[in-house]
Formats: sequence, structure tokens, C-alpha cells
Amino acid sequence: EQETLDAELTEVPDEELEDTEESEDEGSESDETTEEDDESVKEDGQEQEGESGDEKEKSDPDSIITSGTFGDGLSYVLTTDYVMTISGNGPMPDFRGNDRPWEMNSGRFKTLVIEDGVTSIGTRTFYGSPSLKDVVIAGSVKSIGDQAFSDCSVLKNVTFSTGLESIGNQVFYKCTELETAQLPDTLTEIGERAFYYCMNLNPLIFPESLT
Repeated sequence: EQETLDAELTEVPDEELEDTEESEDEGSESDETTEEDDESVKEDGQEQEGESGDEKEKSDPDSIITSGTFGDGLSYVLTTDYVMTISGNGPMPDFRGNDRPWEMNSGRFKTLVIEDGVTSIGTRTFYGSPSLKDVVIAGSVKSIGDQAFSDCSVLKNVTFSTGLESIGNQVFYKCTELETAQLPDTLTEIGERAFYYCMNLNPLIFPESLT
């Protein structure tokens, strides 16, 4: 009788064994699902963090791509909103077109701002800038050198200020997309072919101050 009782105690019904195995399988699957969910959450968090960083760089105008000094007391700053700003006091030097201090980033800025204090724009200073669309020139600028903006193929708008007196030869030569350039009343001289091959340019109104 004792042996029979021991046998009964050690024997487990098949149904209970099956239930135990199913429970263990479900627990294993649950663990795998939890690990996959954790990895998914981690990846999503990394992607969101990366996207947030990219958005911050694109939207923060104070993030500097490049900057430096040139000429005598002038500086340039290119920010992540693709604006190039020239500031300081005095004239810009002349360039050959490939020797500018920002040459490696000459295709990155879309807007150019010449701030008050700069007195001239040198020869070929922004020649062939492939992404430049808008230019704003302060009233302290008295002259623009030859070919300063020549071959800027996507340039659309130039804003001059009262105070500009001279535009050199071929300054906007082959700026085929240029549309607006209102000449100030202080302008006294326009060089040869200054707006030559500007096929989309709205009619210019020449001021009486021209000699």
C-alpha cells in the first residue's frame, strides 16, 4: 500500500503537464515581446532625439557654420539659416573669385546681408555664388566693384539703399534669374554691361542722378 501511495503521488496527470508547458511557452514569448518592445522604444527615442537635434540646427539662426575676418576690420558669419552677414567698418578687398576666405562654403548661403559700416563691395567678391537668392546692401556702401555678383545664376532680388553711388562693370552679368533691383536716387554711375544677360529683370528706372 505504501508503494501504491508513493506511485500515485509521483505521477502527474498529462493535462497538468501540458498546462505547465503552455504556461512556460507563454512566459518565454512574453519575455521576447518585452525585449522587442524595449528595443523599439529605445530606437524610437534615438530617432526622436536625432530629429530634434536636426531641427534645432536648422531653426537656430545663431548656429554658426563658418566665420572669420578679412580685409581691414571686416568680418563674415554664415549661420545655419543660410544667411551670410558681412559687418565691420571700411571697404571690402578685391578678389579673383576663388581666393575668398569663405570659398569652401560659397555654395551654402542663400541670403547675403551687407551691414551698415561696410563702405564698398570689392571686385568679384561674390562671383558665381550658386545658391545666392537675395542680397540686402546697407546705405553705407558707396560702390560695388566689377563682377561682384556676376554669374550668380539663381539670384532673384537685390535691395540697394540710399547712399550707393557707383555700380561697376558686369556686376550682375549673367544673373539670369534676377527679377528686382531698384536703383537708388544717389546712384551716379553704372558700368558697362552691369545688368547684361539678366533675362528676367523687371524694367529698371534710372535715377536722374546718373551722369
